[in-house]
Amino acid sequence: MSCACPTLLPIHLIFGKPEQVGISSERLERLDSVMQGFIDNGELAGFVTLIARHGHIVQFKTYGYRDLENQASMEKDALFRLYSMTKPVTCTAMMILVEEGEFLLSDPISKYLPQFKNRRVLIEEKGGEIVTVPAESEITIQQLATHTSGLAYEISKDISPTLFKKVRNKDVYNPNHTIEELAEFSASLPLLHQPGTHWQYCDASMDLIACLVEVISGQKYGDFLHERIFKPLKMNDTAYAAPEENWDRVACLYEVKDGKLVRNLYHEDYYKLNIRQGGGDNLVSSTMDYARFAQMLANGGELEGVRILSPQSVKRMSTDLIRNEKNVTPWHNDRAFGFGLGVSVVKDPAYMENLSSVGTYGWSGYARTYFFIDPKEDVIGVFMTQRLSPNPVPWWHIFTNLVYQAIVD
Repeated sequence: MSCACPTLLPIHLIFGKPEQVGISSERLERLDSVMQGFIDNGELAGFVTLIARHGHIVQFKTYGYRDLENQASMEKDALFRLYSMTKPVTCTAMMILVEEGEFLLSDPISKYLPQFKNRRVLIEEKGGEIVTVPAESEITIQQLATHTSGLAYEISKDISPTLFKKVRNKDVYNPNHTIEELAEFSASLPLLHQPGTHWQYCDASMDLIACLVEVISGQKYGDFLHERIFKPLKMNDTAYAAPEENWDRVACLYEVKDGKLVRNLYHEDYYKLNIRQGGGDNLVSSTMDYARFAQMLANGGELEGVRILSPQSVKRMSTDLIRNEKNVTPWHNDRAFGFGLGVSVVKDPAYMENLSSVGTYGWSGYARTYFFIDPKEDVIGVFMTQRLSPNPVPWWHIFTNLVYQAIVD
């Protein structure tokens, strides 16, 4: 019998037998053959999966290679670039400060970052002139976390060739930029929409939350995360850079060219820099570290006697907070998913590609990392790989289905 009440969930993450927590070992074995098929077909170089129910890890396996060219096998302690799986961590940091009374989610960000006062909204570029109108309201902190702020690093060339070129020349995803620099750059751009009217996925919003944490805490963002989240949760492999002695643990980064997996050297060494401590990306972590973070959320904010957040804060994070905002992000299936604070939330299984329960929440990363938490079934899943480029096969959904089909009570 599963329990959706976070205050009653176990507070430890331990290894256990599948049958102890209502999972069939025989059905769980289906995962091995299907996952290995992704390696054999040349779709992925290697990956790690972890499944836990009621706080018991019932599956933690490696597949394929950490370094395909040198035939170095994937290891359980391999390190992965999280990219957008940094965002749930950022929203956790934000909620820590909310709980301490430092600000309200309804506060305008200009209260703490005054360069965002009196924003203007882009209408068009006409004859080389950028046409804007005043923003009808201030951007709130919650709008940053839910991607409804109107901010964006990406501006269509069709709307404004001048701003498109400005953003491209800035190379905003280069980790040599600090989040302070990117905050100033964001402030120099008009909003794409009136605040609170559109849902548009945006790294800029999360970078501003990281800046907000720095301003209020007086700490560098990475230091705050280490002291308030990673160290208490024993996430010893999670940071904005891997130390040199761990570089040989970092999984190589691949993309597809001419139908084959090849190394992406442009992005591959970002894990060495530790410069851009972004709110939306750049963290490096291991599968077990991220599972500990996910289990903390699944437990209602606590793991092994260490409380990071209250159950009410986790509930706010994992509640669909989107109401009438228009979705303008083509790949976001807004019939199936809503959005909370840094995480998507399943709202209608009729439009789902997998067997997730209503209320399941989680997020993914640019290199195809993925995690989910299902409060109803009390199960978490973590899928770690490193592949850029469009994915022809929905690995996440197949992995998720293989988790759910193994649950038998």
